Amino acid sequence: MAKLSRRRTLLGGMRVRILAAVIVLLAGSSAVSLLLLRGALLERLDEEIESNMLRETEEFQIVAAGMLPSDRAPTEADLAEVFDAYFAREVPDEGETLIALIGSEVYLTESAAGVVPASDLGETIDYWLSLDERTDDEIGTSGGTARFIALPLRDGVDGLFVIANFPADERQELTDAVGTMAVILFGTIVLASVVGWFLAGRVLRPLNTLADTARVISETDLTRRIPV
Repeated sequence: MAKLSRRRTLLGGMRVRILAAVIVLLAGSSAVSLLLLRGALLERLDEEIESNMLRETEEFQIVAAGMLPSDRAPTEADLAEVFDAYFAREVPDEGETLIALIGSEVYLTESAAGVVPASDLGETIDYWLSLDERTDDEIGTSGGTARFIALPLRDGVDGLFVIANFPADERQELTDAVGTMAVILFGTIVLASVVGWFLAGRVLRPLNTLADTARVISETDLTRRIPV
């Protein structure tokens, strides 16, 4: 009986080890997949934001080149016409704020839903006004980290066009989506573990039969046979 107990313990341990191997493989592969997916999505988001900002900057430059006078220095009225024409056709992308300044005053601004308005970016706007050349960079603001392109216009009159993108909300959306996938994968692992427990028992069933048959075979009764 002691030998039988040891056999049962051994078989039970094998079943646990098989199940543990399945769980470790599933959990490990799922975790790596989620991390890679999150990284790829965030990288793609950054590329999309950069591409959109560059496109909008080029569109503004085309509008400005076509409307600003070439035979004289532009006036505030000229800049106002350029900004009016651009803002009439441009809609901010998600997480984006567009700002047009004449002198040190905000002339026009548009922001996507949920994005910090230009009126709350006082210190940041002061920094942008101090720039003497086009600048593509990131900056911490009262509304979170912003990626921006600032395009100063200093030919006769000071003007400034800024595209600022606040990616925090979009990043959080991606993180939430990955978190939802993690919950789904966790449920899948639990289900697979239950199935794996029964499959491991089925795989080990012949060994259980072997142990049961060996138990009833004795030195005086050798008639029992182990099924092939």
